[in-house]
This record gives sequence, C-alpha cells and structure tokens, in this order.
Amino acid sequence: MCKLKKIDCIAITDHDKLENALHYAPFFLKHRIQIIPGEEIMTENGEIIGLFLKNWIRPGMTPAKTVKEIQAQGGLVYIPHPYDKKRQRTVLDLKSIADIKGRIQMMECHNGRNSDPLFSETQNAMCEQWGFPKVVGSDAHTFLEIGRNYLVMEPFLTPEEFLERLPHAILVKKRPVIGIHMITRWVKLLKMLRVGDISGIFRAFFGKYKKL
Repeated sequence: MCKLKKIDCIAITDHDKLENALHYAPFFLKHRIQIIPGEEIMTENGEIIGLFLKNWIRPGMTPAKTVKEIQAQGGLVYIPHPYDKKRQRTVLDLKSIADIKGRIQMMECHNGRNSDPLFSETQNAMCEQWGFPKVVGSDAHTFLEIGRNYLVMEPFLTPEEFLERLPHAILVKKRPVIGIHMITRWVKLLKMLRVGDISGIFRAFFGKYKKL
C-alpha cells in the first residue's frame, strides 16, 4: 500500500509497543521505505507518541516522566489527537499539555480517524493557540487508511533534521473513511476468533457490564 500511495517514509507507532517497528524496519528498508520507529504510549492522563525511539517505554507513567524517557533516548515528543470527543480516554488532558508544553515538539492539527470535522478544527486551533509545530497523522489501523493523510517534506535522516524540515512541510488532510472505527472492531474480533481468544471476545461484548 505504501508503494501504491507513493509513501516513502512511515512512522510505526503501535500502542505501548516498539518491537514491531524495529522488527519490520529491515523489510521496509529493503523496499526503499524509510521507517521512523515509535510508540503511542498511554500515560496516566492520555496518550503521547515518541518518535525515533530505540528502546521501549512502559505505559502508565506520568506525562512528564514519559516525555523525559522519550527525550533521554533522543526521541521526539508528539501529541496525537489533542481533541476528540469520541476518544476522550486516550486524549491527553489540557493540564498535562500545559505542564509539559516546553518539551512538546509537535502536535496533530488533524487525525485521520477524526469522526467529526469539528475535531480537526479544534485540533488545529489548539496547535495555533499553543504555538506547536503542526503535523497530520493517518492513525492508520487498516490498509484503507495508509496514505490518506500525510506530510510532504524534504528528506531527513535524524530527529534534528526532521524538526528542521517540519515547519516547511506540506500537510495533506482528507476526511476519514466512513465507518472505519467499526471496521477496526470487526478486524479485532476476527483476529480474536482466529487465535481462540475467548476472554478477549468476552471483554469486547460484555466488558461494559462488568460492574453490574
């Protein structure tokens, strides 16, 4: 799909995992696609992405500690979907953003999985209010989403070069694929059925009733 969409650099930022990005880097490089290893880390107060990572960062820490861990290994601090009423559990709260604002290096002004145009408008306004460099994220969980939202930038190799070229990037934004969140849920269910993850299936269907 990257080849079809003429994408020559991709950031792999799995939820609370780094091993897939590192494992598949040689495969992508063989096909002349640059990899930015990263991780979408769930902190105590929402998600933060670390780019250009070398070592896994454990989830569940404070935002400040998470940022410190990212930058200690030369990584870049990226705030995904800073506003989304449908995904409030994963959105980093405003107090945390204020607390670490001096160490944030980029923020999404548009996320490919925004289900309402208002979310993108608000995210863009937040970037401008805080003065953070803007990025767009595909947030691709499926092949359909790869290459729909992307940056056009001059070539780079290091985190420093990435930051230097980011202000001059062209941001390409498209509306999300209709019903993509539902497609992802069905894909997850099929995966759980294939591997026989009965407990996962039970949580997917009955988790919301666990307190009754």
